[in-house]
Amino acid sequence: MKALILKGKYTGKEIEISQWCNDWFTLDPEKNEDLTDAQKRDIIRSPFSPVSLAFDHGTFEVIRKHKNNGQLFVEFEPREMKGVFGTYEWSFQRKKPVEPERVFITKTQAKALILEESPGYTHILNNIGSMLAGFDMPIATVLEKIATADKLEIGGEQCMAMGHALVIHPQGAKRHGELWFVKHDPKKIKKYIKK
Repeated sequence: MKALILKGKYTGKEIEISQWCNDWFTLDPEKNEDLTDAQKRDIIRSPFSPVSLAFDHGTFEVIRKHKNNGQLFVEFEPREMKGVFGTYEWSFQRKKPVEPERVFITKTQAKALILEESPGYTHILNNIGSMLAGFDMPIATVLEKIATADKLEIGGEQCMAMGHALVIHPQGAKRHGELWFVKHDPKKIKKYIKK
């Protein structure tokens, strides 16, 4: 199976595909007599991104139907290029990320989600610079923050995984580091999780 290199110093070279996995292809330059030994070694050592190659229809169908595609069609989507590179009519482009739907809640809902870890205390996380820091915090202080917050929301997958999905946007907060991630009650937060 052949591919056409679209990017980099070997742009325009037609070359054999050796193998592919997830988001990279390796190429076999040994069948290209016009390459020097140094160029062949260079190509063998360099995996190629799906967006840097073009394929004819037959090769693209083999790739599409192969059982070992891993994340290839999760992270990338087909890009049709008919009439641009002769028979090389297909390539890939990275999928645009889908923004998760944000879930905003009321102050009453937020108060009900706080998990009391020890009498009168919960746990919060803050991003301080590039470091994630955790603190035991009096629930009374958290309730004050909730009362004056600009926004309250249920955090995404990472917040859920860390057990701190109650997100407080303090009044006037402009940076991510100013947000409070509060330990949530795992039973009560279930109703906010979309299946």
